[in-house]
This record gives sequence, structure tokens and C-alpha cells, in this order.
Amino acid sequence: MTPVLQVSGLGKRFGGLQALDGVAFEVAAGEILGVIGPNGAGKTTLFNTLTGLVRPDRGSVRLDGQEVAGAPMHRVAARGMVKTFQNVALFPDATVLDNVLVAAMLREPGVRRARAVAAATLERCGLGALAGRRAADLTFPERARVEMARALSTRPRVLLLDEVMASLNPVEMDGQLALIRGLRDEGLTLLVVEHHMRAVMSLCDRVLVMNFGVPIALGTPDAVARDPEVVRAYLGGPADA
Repeated sequence: MTPVLQVSGLGKRFGGLQALDGVAFEVAAGEILGVIGPNGAGKTTLFNTLTGLVRPDRGSVRLDGQEVAGAPMHRVAARGMVKTFQNVALFPDATVLDNVLVAAMLREPGVRRARAVAAATLERCGLGALAGRRAADLTFPERARVEMARALSTRPRVLLLDEVMASLNPVEMDGQLALIRGLRDEGLTLLVVEHHMRAVMSLCDRVLVMNFGVPIALGTPDAVARDPEVVRAYLGGPADA
């Protein structure tokens, strides 16, 4: 079976910084791939490059067999791959429903149908009660959850989640984990950048570890956690130190 997402030889340099260098991996349909690494490892740059926000210097990104490397973000989204953002930028004076409605119009050009999709997505994300609230009045965790609903309303094939657990309490995190597992069970493919190791270990089928823009390990969460190079990258010393 052809993977949903195939990445090979991906590279990106910003001036003197090689942010990505030879990144390669594949993701199967319905798989959750975690992407972890120390600060500055290139995780967010990878997500931005995959989704068209940043143009790679080299390499290939194939979504359902179609090349999307270097395509603008709206075209990648139309093909079915979108991401959430750590720095959530909602329309502050619009309601939560209208913020999600705008994204739903990627697939539903009619406002009435897009509104129905947005409302259903908010319910799915446990945000139905906030539909009429102004985005400016939301807490940061609420804004982050609306960001995820906005991405889901585009009905993606591949969803990239960038730190969606940030600032969540344990109960909220459990709810988010349950939502992500449910989406995976419905066939959605997910890539997850996350610093909460409990979430990574319990959620992901496989984990890609990056350091200084280079992939250093790829495997199951248990195998990656025991990898000496991964331990050195996180602790800055030998694995048995």
C-alpha cells in the first residue's frame, strides 16, 4: 500500500542555519507519527515546510502520490494536508463558530453548509458551548482547541498538530488524547509535535526524533526511548552518564 505521505531528502537553510537536512520518512493511512526533539531541532520548520508555509531548498513531499513540495499553503490544504499553529491567530471580534466557518469554506463554498460543518466540528471537539463566544474572550487553551477545530473543518487527509497539548491540565489533556485517537480510528493520518512525553508515548504509533535539523531515530515509542543517540540529544551526554 502506498503511504499517504512520503518525504525524502528534505532540506531547508535559513542563512547560516541548516534547519532541515536530509529529512526522510513515510506515514501510512490512519497512523499517528510523533515528531520530537530538543528546542531548535527543526520540528516546526518541518511542519511549515510540509504544509507550504516555507519553501524547501530541496527534497520531495508526496501526498497521496502527488508532489506538493514548494506548493503554496492554500494548494497543499486543498490537497488535504493542514497544520495547527502554536501562536493561534483567530479573528478576535468574530464568534468561535464564524472562525471555524471560514476554514470550512475550503470544502464547502456555500455559507449555510459551511456553517453546519463548522457547528458539527465544534461539537466533535467539545466546543459547542463556545460557538457564540467572541474569540477575543477565550482563554489560551480554548483558543488552541478552536485552532484544532478550524483545521479539522477543512476535512484533511493528513493533520499536523503543533503543540496542541500546551497549557492543558491533565483532564483537558486526556480529552484531547481521546479526540485524537478517535480521529485516527476514523482513518485520519496525524503528525504530532509534542513536548509532553506522556502524550507521545501513549498516543503515537511511531516517533521521529530530530536534532539540529537531522532525523536521528525513527521507530516505536519504546524503541526510540531506549536509543542511545536520542538520550544524548536530550541529556547532552552519554546514554549511561
